[in-house]
Amino acid sequence: MIDWESFAGQGDYYAPNLNINGKNTQYDKETYVTDLLTEHAVDWLDNRDAEKPFFMYLSHKAVHAMFKPAKRHEGMYAGKKNRKTRLVYPNYW
Repeated sequence: MIDWESFAGQGDYYAPNLNINGKNTQYDKETYVTDLLTEHAVDWLDNRDAEKPFFMYLSHKAVHAMFKPAKRHEGMYAGKKNRKTRLVYPNYW
């Protein structure tokens, strides 16, 4: 069972290299880190001892610039403007 996992720095959106319980695991180029972390979290919740209390902290990379969506979401917002992001990251575009 996974007790903890992390990635170096900001990590990678695709083909992530995760440190899982102290062991580096490299995933293939089709693996999207948000989906992978979510899958690991759900699996852990499904398999934990329901009689014991728990704490889970799940922090996704997907909220950090430089943004790369999952392939199924690419182009979803093409042509749309996000004024707030432009104010926070004026040099991003």
